[in-house]
Amino acid sequence: MQTKRPTQKAIATVAGVHTSTVCLALKNHPTIPEETRNRIRKIAEELGYRPDPMLASLAAYRTSLRPSAFHGQLAWLSISNTRFDWRKVPVYSAYMEGAASRAEQLGYTLQDYNLGERGMTLQRLAGIMQARGVTGVLVCPMPEAHMELEFPWQHFAAVSLGFTLDRPALNLVAANHYQSLRLIFRNLLQLGYERIGLALPGDLSARVGEHYLAAYLVEQRALSPNQQLQPHLDMPPTRAGFARWLKQTRPDALITSNYIFPGYLAEMGVRVPDELGVAVVFKRVAGDDFSGIDQRVQRTGEVAMDVLVSMIQRNERGVPSSPLETLVEGRWVTGTTVRSVAAQPD
Repeated sequence: MQTKRPTQKAIATVAGVHTSTVCLALKNHPTIPEETRNRIRKIAEELGYRPDPMLASLAAYRTSLRPSAFHGQLAWLSISNTRFDWRKVPVYSAYMEGAASRAEQLGYTLQDYNLGERGMTLQRLAGIMQARGVTGVLVCPMPEAHMELEFPWQHFAAVSLGFTLDRPALNLVAANHYQSLRLIFRNLLQLGYERIGLALPGDLSARVGEHYLAAYLVEQRALSPNQQLQPHLDMPPTRAGFARWLKQTRPDALITSNYIFPGYLAEMGVRVPDELGVAVVFKRVAGDDFSGIDQRVQRTGEVAMDVLVSMIQRNERGVPSSPLETLVEGRWVTGTTVRSVAAQPD
């Protein structure tokens, strides 16, 4: 004989609280004292309580039919100053645009809060955010790689965009740079290129967590020794250094950024793609003729907002004990800077 499922009402009876208290405690809502939340969750576990997935689906369906109510303001946490302004970086602006659009669909607004503003301190900015009812923070990519950011994270749900923030380790959403480079490499091999080089500014390699380099080395390992080329990751990059590397390695295809190195090639008179195929790790947001990866940056911003709002709904605050990464895959675009060099049959 099947026993009756334990209900939230049964938990409330044992705990000596109202059913609404049980509901909020099981959602880890901060309005319920932590001691009470833990006690109610322990009683629920002892009674064998499990949420009914059908009822949860019905509730989600009913919610989806309602117009989005205004839930409050979320923070785009940035560090802009005279040396770095995220608004001047098209990729970061597209992240913000995608995130803000998705926030509006979900009933929130997204407001820029600048830690680089003159006279601004961490505690002051956190106080302003709390006074305005901010519950969630989307961390804009930092001005440099390997940055640390002390902040009263315990008051907010927080998601970091990209790999520039080392500490604290927050839940993270980023483009899948590792997948992107492997996708480029394999497309170049299919086109018949045999000596595929990698040239990137060293700071770009660091800003993506060295994922481009890791993927390149993995793909190189599968080639014959005479096809394995040393990557060029100088910082700062110089035309002279790049020219020496190009002469020494003699690649027939180059994986690179959409800035600096294509300009060097033009100055050196290298004909692309006739003499050298070129594929970029990310195409410009506004579009260009390069062959390479469309990183779908607005989509990445949308996904980051989805992750952040889901954390708010689960009442997850502070630095997570086990941070999660959500990676958005890019897509290969052929462009005009590569060509088929596959050997033709005699």
